[in-house]
Amino acid sequence: MMVLLTWEPTEAERDQIAREWPADLQSLRQGDLDPGELRTIIPQVEVMVGPVWTIPKDLLSRAPELRLIHVLGHGVDGLLTPETVDLLRGRGVLVARSNPAAIAIAEFVIMSLIALTRRMVTLHNRLTFHGDWSSELKAQRGAGSLGGELYESALGLIGYGSIAVEIHKRAAAFGMEVGALARRPARLEGSGLDFVVPWQDIDAFLKRCDYLVLSVPLTNQTTHLINADRIRAM
Repeated sequence: MMVLLTWEPTEAERDQIAREWPADLQSLRQGDLDPGELRTIIPQVEVMVGPVWTIPKDLLSRAPELRLIHVLGHGVDGLLTPETVDLLRGRGVLVARSNPAAIAIAEFVIMSLIALTRRMVTLHNRLTFHGDWSSELKAQRGAGSLGGELYESALGLIGYGSIAVEIHKRAAAFGMEVGALARRPARLEGSGLDFVVPWQDIDAFLKRCDYLVLSVPLTNQTTHLINADRIRAM
């Protein structure tokens, strides 16, 4: 089997590939090939591995043996254009991904929720840039008008992949009610979610949420899924 590595692996990644991949698997690094050499070997490539922006989309039509594209990282919208989707489906090519950044993204989401809820940016600007240390500001903060709590608020997740799973864990630790919008609700049984709503009932789902996180690929089905009308409905 021939695998095309479309990114430049680090030395540690090269060692891991040599140690863990089957011995009969032939891997080539795209960066080691000039354009002519790449076009020559593309018809033999069965698997491509790399970040989405490194996949040679213009050469996919010349890869009749291609069976799998494994994307490193999150987001596949740069690959799944209408033309590419038709080509890959027609040939039965699978697209998979692995995302080592799920925990980092989940922590960023929780940080953002806290910052928004506690109005940290507003408070920081008034205290730091405007020197507003007035008793009025302190009174507002004490009265809770400068922020609330995540506790017992409802977080809605659209998409429940690896990123959403990590967000769920951390939001639950703050005492939030966590739910998900799902195309196949039965698949989320046993997930520990507080509520699961079918995809077609998105408007009812939004009305139940205080906060919303989208962790779905950007596709024709998800583009403009959330618009001004739906935000107003929350």
